[in-house]
Amino acid sequence: MKKWLDELNELKKELENERNAVSEISAKSILSDSTENTENEAKEKMYTKYPDEKDKNISENFSDYKSDYSANIDTDYDGQTEKQFTFANTDTNTDLSSAAAKSLQSSNKKEVTSIHSGHRNRMRNKILNDELGNFPPHEILETLLFYCIPRRNTNPLAHKLLDHFSCLKNILNAEYTELKRCGIISEQTAFYLYFIGKLIKYYNMTFENKKIVFKNLNDYKSYLKNYFVNLDKEIAVLLFLDSSNKLISTKKIEGSRSEIILTPKKIVELAIHADCKKLIIAHNHPGNNCKPSIADRNLTLAAHNALSTIDIDLIDHLIYAKDECYSFRLQKDMDYINKN
Repeated sequence: MKKWLDELNELKKELENERNAVSEISAKSILSDSTENTENEAKEKMYTKYPDEKDKNISENFSDYKSDYSANIDTDYDGQTEKQFTFANTDTNTDLSSAAAKSLQSSNKKEVTSIHSGHRNRMRNKILNDELGNFPPHEILETLLFYCIPRRNTNPLAHKLLDHFSCLKNILNAEYTELKRCGIISEQTAFYLYFIGKLIKYYNMTFENKKIVFKNLNDYKSYLKNYFVNLDKEIAVLLFLDSSNKLISTKKIEGSRSEIILTPKKIVELAIHADCKKLIIAHNHPGNNCKPSIADRNLTLAAHNALSTIDIDLIDHLIYAKDECYSFRLQKDMDYINKN
């Protein structure tokens, strides 16, 4: 390797001497191109003589370049910037050794600081040492966005989202399409927030179900309400309970803007699969009217009759619309159904 470098340097000196005839007036304008051409020509001659050295040289320089790139990408952006380093570009054609290249990069390292320096670390420390209930919503959302948007100040975005959706709960309950349409965040961030919302619901349904016992109508009415926030289409949710009103599992069924296909046969199949003793049906009307339609009443009656044949009790059928809720049980409709 040393012999190869020595011969390379000698060839470079010979080529540089040939270009010394260039006048001083034009030297400044062509100096950069001349130097680059000198190096390229010298290397081409050496690679012809030592072909194995070409691949080795490129491999070494790519490792250095990759290291520099990673150093820039992995910088922890903080507000405007926490600590960012700009390195001199390392040409992949350079013939510097790894040690020499790193030395050059180190000498060209430039540190940029900001008045926001350390903000993200301070937010992390606050959260580690306090309950989230003591934080304003914009700080919770701002911190949540840290891990989706690593190169921007997320505080203004948090405020804009809260202004648009009114509260943090509405943001995390929003549909993916609604988050995209708001015009404040990218599709990637919209998916991130939508996924966080679904993860919370999944946790509540999967891990908290073992602790949930519905003692009265208000208990399951409040529990089900979370499924129907800010929806522009119909969905149905079935709650499967044991004999002591303890929640076994839930089932969500998607519909369209104007209807949902839910049959007594489907309800019976799901109830048998859940091995439940009691069942609650809930669905929504995307409009403002929560009063049951004729189809809603017919479904409730048919489902009750079908479930009773396998000793499963239909406790209630709830219909949600905006902030209102209609309960067949509360309105005594279940009493009529039980008699028929």
